[in-house]
Parts: sequence; structure tokens; C-alpha cells
Amino acid sequence: MDAPTEQSRPTPPPKWQRATQLIQQLDGEIRDYLGRSASIETTSVLGQGVLRVLEGPPESLSLLLGDALQNLHSALDHEVHRQAAEHMGATWPGLSRCSFPTYDDAGEYAKHRQRLIGGLKPQVQSAIDCFQVCHPDAEGAASKLLLLNTLSRIDRHRLLHLTALRLEDVSLRPRVPGQRDARSPLPPPPDDGALYVDVSMALGVRFVDGPAAGENIIHTLNDLILAVAATIETLRVVELRPDPAADSRGQNDRL
Repeated sequence: MDAPTEQSRPTPPPKWQRATQLIQQLDGEIRDYLGRSASIETTSVLGQGVLRVLEGPPESLSLLLGDALQNLHSALDHEVHRQAAEHMGATWPGLSRCSFPTYDDAGEYAKHRQRLIGGLKPQVQSAIDCFQVCHPDAEGAASKLLLLNTLSRIDRHRLLHLTALRLEDVSLRPRVPGQRDARSPLPPPPDDGALYVDVSMALGVRFVDGPAAGENIIHTLNDLILAVAATIETLRVVELRPDPAADSRGQNDRL
């Protein structure tokens, strides 16, 4: 399938834009949570410390996560609805049944394909086929779209479960005695012959269970944002192509 061009980049769907705003808000609230709920305490054993978690992830994080997932999922459905309305007309009876399909079973997909995307141009239908993981030549985004569909379905039934703090990365940076380091909030270490090292820890919040168990929430959402954007962009590029079947019929009429 041809890659979208720069000329084919219209304004992203409102639901996609709203999802990105929610993810940014969620990222900020996760940072606030990490800042207030984690503390490092030194121990009497040289070189050891204890990371204490004062509270589990608040429910508000799961609520924001769910809202972001639902908006991302809706962005795909809205694009299918828009294209079907333009192709079949705003009064077409099947318009209310249109939505973006996400299937991992070819037989089930075949049962529902006509109802869900039958109102789209044939070339767009073929493009959507390639975003199903059951397709033999599935697009790279297909697995991400299946993950989005599964997570959003779980969210419709219950809050997604999040872990408490998870250690993402640790970095060590030696300090020079008597010199201030702009990257460190600590004062300059004394020149007493001891070795002083700043320890930086990157903390994160992850999924407890489900299809994304153990994965970082923000990293996962960013992957889904990109997958949805790439899918919609591809469908819009394909939508603008001439319909080969229509061109063939026109040529036959002129003969």
C-alpha cells in the first residue's frame, strides 16, 4: 500500500485531537502522582536506599486513560462514518451501522464486513481489510488497532487496573567535590576524599493485567495515537484515488 504524502495531511479528526489532549493531561497527572507518592530513604547499609510508595495510583488516572482510549476508538468510527456519508449520501439507511472493524478472526470479519464498511468506496474497503490482523498481508498498525479495541472494550465494563510505581531506568552520575551541578538539586559535595554519586531514577505507571499487562501506560498510548493517525491518513489517501471499477465502466460506456 502506498505511503501517504505530505499533500494528503488534512486536519486530524476532532476525536483524535481530544485523545491527544487527554494523554497529555494523563501524562502530567502521572508525573504529579509520582512526585508526591514516592520517597527514597537511605539505610544504615552503605550505598543502599529504600524506595517507598506512599499511595497507589488514584482512580482519576484510570478514568483519564479510559477517556483517551474511547476517543481514539471513536476517531476511527467517525472517519468511516464520514466517508460512507460522502460516498452513499447522508440519508443512506446503512449509515448508522457503519464503524471501523477490528477482527482477529477472518470468518467473523467476513460475516460483518458488509454491514460495517459496505458503504465505503471499494478501494477504501480493501484498505481496511489490510488493517485486520487476520489479513495475510496485514499493515503494521493492525496489531495496535486490535490492542486499542480490546482495551477500550475492557474500559466499557470496568476501570483498567494500573500498577503502583514501576522502576523504568536508573542512571548514576559522579559529582565533582566543591562544584555545583546544574542538573542536580543537591548542593556541591564536600572535598573530603569520599566518592559522591547522583542517582537518578525514572519511574512509571503500568498496566496490571489484560492485553497490555506490564506495559508503560504513556508509551502504550503514544503507540496507539500513532497507529490511529497512520490508519486514518491512509484511508484518506485511498479515498481520493479514482475507483478502478468506475473507470472501467466508463471506458466500456464510451466504446
